[in-house]
Amino acid sequence: MLTVDINLISMILIIISVVIIFWIYQRIRKENIYWLAKIFLFIGSFIIFFMSLVSMQLEINRYFADNYFIKATFLICYMICAYFIQKSLFLPMISSLDRKINKRNLQNKRQHNA
Repeated sequence: MLTVDINLISMILIIISVVIIFWIYQRIRKENIYWLAKIFLFIGSFIIFFMSLVSMQLEINRYFADNYFIKATFLICYMICAYFIQKSLFLPMISSLDRKINKRNLQNKRQHNA
């Protein structure tokens, strides 16, 4: 049986956490707080999409357990609607944040080069 020391696992997790926190700090320092909002939008849109898909599938399974045509139809309609919501709601916000980040980076480069 493989035994692993719990202190070793704790140290590895602490090192990984420190590296991730340092990377986030560097990104925020370089690209300002807009980068953090962009990450929240990416993660939030992903969570909203899949959590609602799972909850709706559970409801459909409750009422239409044996009808695969209804399940497939719902899944296709849901994917189409989610694509258009993603395209019309989240993508414009992320694009505007990208423009602000790029504008800020250009200003910082010009100030740094001057």
